[in-house]
Amino acid sequence: MDEQKHTTTDKILWWLSSADAELLDGNRSEQRKFSLIGLSILFTWIFATAVWAYFFSTVVDNVLIVLLGGLLMGGIVLTIDRVLIAGMQGTGQNKKTGPIIFRVALALCLGAFMAQPALLYLFKKDIDVQLTFDQEVKKQQTVAEVKRSLLPQMAPLLAQRDSLAGIQNALDTQTLKLRSSFLAETDGSGGTGKVGIAAIAKAKKTEYDLALQQSTLFKSSSTPLLNKINTELDTLTKIQNNKIAAFDKQAGDGFLARIEALQHLIEANVALRWRYFLLLSIIMLIELAPILSKLLLNTTVYNQRLVLEEGYLLNLDREVFEKKYSEAKKYADAMHQSNLESINKIFDQTNELKDDIDKKPMNDYELHNRGPATVNGLLAHMKKTVLGKHT
Repeated sequence: MDEQKHTTTDKILWWLSSADAELLDGNRSEQRKFSLIGLSILFTWIFATAVWAYFFSTVVDNVLIVLLGGLLMGGIVLTIDRVLIAGMQGTGQNKKTGPIIFRVALALCLGAFMAQPALLYLFKKDIDVQLTFDQEVKKQQTVAEVKRSLLPQMAPLLAQRDSLAGIQNALDTQTLKLRSSFLAETDGSGGTGKVGIAAIAKAKKTEYDLALQQSTLFKSSSTPLLNKINTELDTLTKIQNNKIAAFDKQAGDGFLARIEALQHLIEANVALRWRYFLLLSIIMLIELAPILSKLLLNTTVYNQRLVLEEGYLLNLDREVFEKKYSEAKKYADAMHQSNLESINKIFDQTNELKDDIDKKPMNDYELHNRGPATVNGLLAHMKKTVLGKHT
């Protein structure tokens, strides 16, 4: 069979599907299957990159960080998908129920998380409206909480200021009433009806002057206290405004805020809720596409070749190991036998030398006395020779 020429696209798709191009040679059916699996992984990779890039765009404003973050997380999803596909090939086919359940669960988790940014993008306009409403509700709650926290400090000051203002208003009202009564008495429109400054008019003028003096005196005496109260109230009001401004500064349209707004939309709108679950299922199926394509496209021939190659390599490694072990054992046995022979020779030579040393005193005694050695005579000769004494 002529050697097939594979295009660069085919090699890329097979690499994505974790397939060995050499094992696919001569089998167009398996090549088409792994090309389809590679396409499913490719589009899942592109989708994951886009989704994660949008996720980072809701967190940071730097375009470079958004792109790098999307590429990084998309690459991680790609690696996980390739590992899952590779684990479903070869010897993994024999015990695939447990691993497939784990892989499907992992893919569902990835799909569920990837679905959130995608859904935020699809429902962006509705979420913007809901987000504005949620922020306003949170601001009202924050303002109420801030006021409630400052109320123990502001309440006595407000009560004291209102009390002083009430007294001042009562004095001013009394003064105005006495002034009107005095004027009415002088022009004849009220009181006795006589025009001019009479005794009654003078008496009312005196009451008016006294009331005006009391009102002026109270106002001048209470002004420092009122100024102090207003200063303290202004300080507390400034603290309150700063806390509210801090909330306005921190409140934004980040990822979690949008997720919360989407949740509120789902809870409030039944029609949107069903469409949300439908889109969620579709997006999760996109993440499951590599696993489903591998399960639906039964690559039996490739798996068999992969199993045979793994078995061949295992047998080859076993044979090489057994040969090395046999050679090492033979060499060790030969060395052991050689060492035993050398040790035996050494002991033989040592025994011969020992026999010669043991016979030397007897030979010396015979040469010295020119007669056969006796036990007593040999013992005395050895004492004389070794200890230097003769008994």
